Amino acid sequence: VRTYGYRSIPLRFYSGTVNITARGGYIAYSGQGDKGAANGEGSLYAADGSLVYEGEFADNMYNGQGKQYYPSGTPQYTGSFTDNLYNGQGSYYRPSGIMEYQGDYVMGVRTGQGTLYDSVGSQIYQGSFLNDEIVYQDFLDRPTDEVAGLYSGETTVYQSEDEYCVAMPEIDAVYAAKDGSDTLENQWTVDQIFVLRDSV
Repeated sequence: VRTYGYRSIPLRFYSGTVNITARGGYIAYSGQGDKGAANGEGSLYAADGSLVYEGEFADNMYNGQGKQYYPSGTPQYTGSFTDNLYNGQGSYYRPSGIMEYQGDYVMGVRTGQGTLYDSVGSQIYQGSFLNDEIVYQDFLDRPTDEVAGLYSGETTVYQSEDEYCVAMPEIDAVYAAKDGSDTLENQWTVDQIFVLRDSV
């Protein structure tokens, strides 16, 4: 396998499998190259030799399917990339190696349908995301049994004769449900959602 410095003139005319060294002299990229750029399957390395990314490249950027790593070597993200950003379907992992999120991304942010997991890998929420946030509005006007399908994490229930509230601490929210005992379906329905954050 040929080895070139990242600014070398011969690299600009070479196509095929190549090692590219960084300014510090270490091999920063190993894989398919075309006319001075990483194009095709390859691996990117840090100065200490740890793997940063492996997968598909186009014009020196992560494009296509790939896997990004923490400095410890633990996978951080696996899935689809566009111009170095998570885009499409992917899975994001905590530094411990436990999955945090699996689902849709749009240009680096969680947007679309996805599933959120707690620190031990148990599912806590499955539903819509927009700009890295849960779409809390989706809880409104749903029967409480449907809400249980969206949020399956830890809960605390507060109930009186005609009031019913459920705290969902793992997604920083509380919902209130109105009494449905006088309806045909005999179901309580969520009519308010409170997000317990400074901003959302």
